[in-house]
Amino acid sequence: MKLYHGGLTAVNSPRIIRSEIGRDFGFAFYTTDIKEQAERWAYRRQRAAIRNGCSSAQAIVSVFEFDEAASRKNLEFLDFPEANLAWLDLVVACRSDCTFAHGKDVITDPKTPKSNRVIQMPAFLCDEMQDYIKSLYAVQPTDRIFTVTKSYLHREMDRGAKETSVKRIRIHDLRHSHISLLIDMGFTALAIADRVGHESIDSPTRARRKSGMTLRIG
Repeated sequence: MKLYHGGLTAVNSPRIIRSEIGRDFGFAFYTTDIKEQAERWAYRRQRAAIRNGCSSAQAIVSVFEFDEAASRKNLEFLDFPEANLAWLDLVVACRSDCTFAHGKDVITDPKTPKSNRVIQMPAFLCDEMQDYIKSLYAVQPTDRIFTVTKSYLHREMDRGAKETSVKRIRIHDLRHSHISLLIDMGFTALAIADRVGHESIDSPTRARRKSGMTLRIG
């Protein structure tokens, strides 16, 4: 199996190192079996580095060979065929507690696509959406009704953080905040999984060593 890692440096020998807090499965080296996804990771990090003043940053995708069958003989796997309650409990535990250790060598992410899903909106938001759609010219059922770009959202995030003197967060962190809000409001883990679907919560496979660090292969 070919696995890909997107970043700013070429990785010849993956190492399990301490990463930022708030990852789905704790400390990890993250990979994916989808090349295009790794490319998106790399370009996203490149754009972030350039915004932070590193104009020479390059997007690099490293490629690895992973023998899953052989690895299953020597490593402990935890497989999630779908985004179920146990999967969400693990993600919440890893994101909310940097000391949490699941003790597995490899974790496989859910493969079930849940990007296209039906969610509930409160009545007031439905009314606002109807008013907004009526204001659009000749909108068709297949048209996008929100045409803002990711760069626009980044600029607005920068502006808002500067005006309020708060720490800037990533756009994707709003998703994490929404999950935290739902937890605080008492929603069940399964309801939250249905609400947010599965995208990132980030990608297909990761591995963890007994030392408490995690290698992500996915």
